[in-house]
Parts: sequence; C-alpha cells; structure tokens
Amino acid sequence: MKHSKTYDQQDHASSSLLAIAMATKPLALRIPQAIRVSGISRSGLYRLAASGDVVFLKCGRCTLVEFASLEAVIGKLPKVKVKAAA
Repeated sequence: MKHSKTYDQQDHASSSLLAIAMATKPLALRIPQAIRVSGISRSGLYRLAASGDVVFLKCGRCTLVEFASLEAVIGKLPKVKVKAAA
C-alpha cells in the first residue's frame, strides 16, 4: 500500500524546491515543478505558452518549461496595492 504525503510534507517539499530553484537558477523545469515554483496553474501555464510568453521545450517525451521565460513572466506581473487598515 502506498502512503500519501501529508500536507506539511508536500508544503515543505514545495518550499525546498523553490529554494533550490532560486539558488541554482535551473535552465528548465518539468511542468509540475514549474507549477509549484511559480504558483501558476497548469492551465495558466499552457495559456502563457500558447501566447508565447512562456517557452516550452521538448526533450524526448518530457516537456520542460524554460526557467528564464517563467521568471520573466513573474517579473512582469503587476504589483498589488494594499490599503492600510483604518
């Protein structure tokens, strides 16, 4: 019987992946890794690829997301203005 990871284990794994990605600046990420690192949904990632904003690469059967293009998209997102509490 296969045991699933708890939410805390999954959250820790995601934060570890983010730390590794930011520290090493990989050339490309697999789709699930790109989703966890960016916080963008799978369908959102495919929409960005269709528009040309994110670059997908193919290596055999593996689809990769070019890290630099993903980073550029995140960098272009508008900042949120938060009002101070009254």
